[in-house]
Amino acid sequence: MSLDVAILGGAGLVGQVFIKMLDAHPTFRVKVVTGSRSAGKIYGRHVEWKIWGDMPEYVRGMEVAPTEYRYLKDVDLIFSALPSEEAKKIESYLVSRGMRVITNASTHRLDPDVPLIVPEVNASHLEAVIERYQDGFIVANPNCSTIILSLFLKPIYDEYGLDEVHVVTMQAVSGAGYPGNPSMEVMGNILPFIPREEEKLERETLKIFGEYKDGVFTNAVFRVKAQANRVPVIYGHTESILLRTSKEVEDLEELKKILLGFHGPPQEMGLHSAPGNPIHVVDGPRPQPRFDAFREKGMAVSVGRLKVYGDGWISAVIHGNNLVRGAAGGTILIAEYLTKALG
Repeated sequence: MSLDVAILGGAGLVGQVFIKMLDAHPTFRVKVVTGSRSAGKIYGRHVEWKIWGDMPEYVRGMEVAPTEYRYLKDVDLIFSALPSEEAKKIESYLVSRGMRVITNASTHRLDPDVPLIVPEVNASHLEAVIERYQDGFIVANPNCSTIILSLFLKPIYDEYGLDEVHVVTMQAVSGAGYPGNPSMEVMGNILPFIPREEEKLERETLKIFGEYKDGVFTNAVFRVKAQANRVPVIYGHTESILLRTSKEVEDLEELKKILLGFHGPPQEMGLHSAPGNPIHVVDGPRPQPRFDAFREKGMAVSVGRLKVYGDGWISAVIHGNNLVRGAAGGTILIAEYLTKALG
């Protein structure tokens, strides 16, 4: 099956990662790329490529379209990399016209009828849209830090349960988009606050680990407390975790084995963008952005500094690629799951 797709906001950092990851994709063919300032211009001449590697050839000659329904009505699926304010204006309207939107924007993540999906963690929540696939819907990709955290928590939650999670993030500047934070503000410095980031981590995680039953999403009941920091790193978010499980973890090696053995529906289904192993356990003073941001093409989470304290307390440092797994790659994986599940 081949589906024509559109990328909304294709000139931004996340939009460019979409373009790169969809180059020669076996299922999705990019038919439309939209933008605001670049609308009406040829992508390869007027959009400055800001991410790793070269601009794919297929997009160089494409004309950037305005983000309007008339330019999108003939595609099968829409990937949205729009800023939240722009997404708020257009995404719901597109759904009202029967379009299928998988969005990386934060606008609809906590809407009561919108699934918030990390496919290895809660693919079953997609039941909320599978039945109305032909009628239009929104599926949301979570916040980048939330995705990284959720992948680490899932096997622990399944094996031991969770009572509380404390997370301190050290987030790359690419998470703020381009041009993002001024160099004088962030270089040689740490910014101990990122607007709305802590609330996203605390609220989105509970929705992801909650249940979908009889048309209603309910939150998980464990507690999540977050502190977010911006650090002078280009790619990759690092998170320092302290958590307490419901059932005590007695053996560090057993915990490592559970993490290393974790697989979800994307691995079982052999999805194109799925990492072979979504969690890697690393030794020594790792993970580090320089070495681990592009593990399994940026789709895996690295876990290190694991400690078991007794009485259910565990600590770890985890790392994931904010633009790949935490944004475009996670969104594409949702689309791959939906497509495969629908046959």
